[in-house]
Amino acid sequence: MLLDNEKYRREIIEQPIENSIVVHAGPGSGKTTLLIQRLKYIIENRKKSYSGIACITYTNAAKDEIISRLQKEQIVPPKELFIGTIHSFLYENVIKPYSHLFNQNEQFKVAPIGFVRGLKREVGEMLNKSQYTITESEFAAIESLGHDKDGHPHCFRGQIPSQVAREWKKILKQKGYIDQQTAIYVSYKILKNYEHIKKAFSLRFPFILMDEYQDVTYYQDKVFSLLTHSSFFCVGDANQSIFS
Repeated sequence: MLLDNEKYRREIIEQPIENSIVVHAGPGSGKTTLLIQRLKYIIENRKKSYSGIACITYTNAAKDEIISRLQKEQIVPPKELFIGTIHSFLYENVIKPYSHLFNQNEQFKVAPIGFVRGLKREVGEMLNKSQYTITESEFAAIESLGHDKDGHPHCFRGQIPSQVAREWKKILKQKGYIDQQTAIYVSYKILKNYEHIKKAFSLRFPFILMDEYQDVTYYQDKVFSLLTHSSFFCVGDANQSIFS
């Protein structure tokens, strides 16, 4: 029988901070509150005050909510604490300092949200249709193009052909950009290929907390699996997963 009471929640929150924990719970059950209390416990019980903590959110709105709730709890965020999306976390700590290793000594920039709409002509040519008839659904699908398990550009929404996905990624690269999903893929490749970078990154962030863990993608999971010096605290609900 599953229990849910304050004593049980305290037992989860106060587990040794080196332990990795995954919490599955339904909507409205207080997952984010649990995550914030665990974050507070880690801040207060780190053996080294300079140990980094990453609190990964699914959206910037969720990031703002967590920051607001920390303030209400009168928790002073240490300077070693990162709160934000996985894309911004990897961009600041992997892409920005190390993407030149992956891109012939040139640094990648991550394309901002909406970047695809500034290239309507190119998108129309790729889709073999007028730029004025491109649907919002097609724009969203192109902006969220990921990579399959072999690393090839792929549309998980099933709307964009693989050839178009590859062409779009090439256009971005020619303009010096990568999109958010490619930022995750490139981060994985860098961490996998450079042992010293992977180890330093994991040691820098020995504590990683994740909200909405059910929506972690294949390469996000691959990135986290490389961080063997980090412990994880993840909350989510598989029934609310956006992706299959």
